[in-house]
Amino acid sequence: MAYNTKFKSVKSVIEDAYRDSSAETIDYESAVADAVEMIDLIGIPYAYIEKHTNGIDSPVIEVYNYRAVLPYDLKTLKSMRKVTLDENNQVIRSEQMIDTPDIYHQTPRLNSTGTNYVEPTASGVIASLDEDDNLTTEQGEIVGTKAVSYTSVPYKYKVDNNIVFTNFKDGYLDIAYMGYPTDEFGMIIIPDDEKFSHAIKCYIIYKLDYRKWRVFPEKPGLKALLNVSEQNYYAAVSAARNKGHIPTVDQMESLKNQWLRSNYDINAHANGFRTMHDIQRRKF
Repeated sequence: MAYNTKFKSVKSVIEDAYRDSSAETIDYESAVADAVEMIDLIGIPYAYIEKHTNGIDSPVIEVYNYRAVLPYDLKTLKSMRKVTLDENNQVIRSEQMIDTPDIYHQTPRLNSTGTNYVEPTASGVIASLDEDDNLTTEQGEIVGTKAVSYTSVPYKYKVDNNIVFTNFKDGYLDIAYMGYPTDEFGMIIIPDDEKFSHAIKCYIIYKLDYRKWRVFPEKPGLKALLNVSEQNYYAAVSAARNKGHIPTVDQMESLKNQWLRSNYDINAHANGFRTMHDIQRRKF
């Protein structure tokens, strides 16, 4: 992708939008909501960052009565695992979880590989400890018994309406997900790119003009201004989205290697395709 890995606060973009729209006051709450809406409309994955609820980046999620609440800034869920904490709330153990359409709470099942049989013998030496912990032996019969081992099903989860349902009653979760990036003040940050910033600015201006037109639809000139703002933000969205599809140098190198693997004779046209049906010999 052509975007770099740097981010900047959306606050400067909001101020530019209000300055260009000649608005007297800045409604940050509405502007941030418009900016988040525009980020989703552009729809490129590089506008989000990977987050973890591992107790370091953010607190682990507690499961109570088979339920847990997903993070508020979650955009796309990647994976989930059950973690065990020590007395200092540090993760000391983790077990992977799998997504499933149904949840059964800790249903035990027979593990065929763990079933053992002790063959009985007619007689043998039986060792035991007496009251003084001294080892004693005696002759007797060893009776064999069937040893059955049970194991629990893997830990599973199901997501429904922002709630995680698990097959264990209580515990903690570490979730890896793509979420909205924020700064230390909780403000949304966006990719530090001119086209991306311009798209958000044009959308905020369009929303400002739209709200004015909704209040005074009969006022002359507002509809024409709204149409211009709408066209500007449409063009800005396309530019920002298309730039996100431009591959980097490493990605282009990977694409080149994939094409060369499928077409090993890149000079076949120059020799009249004389070697088209020859057996391919490749050296690694």
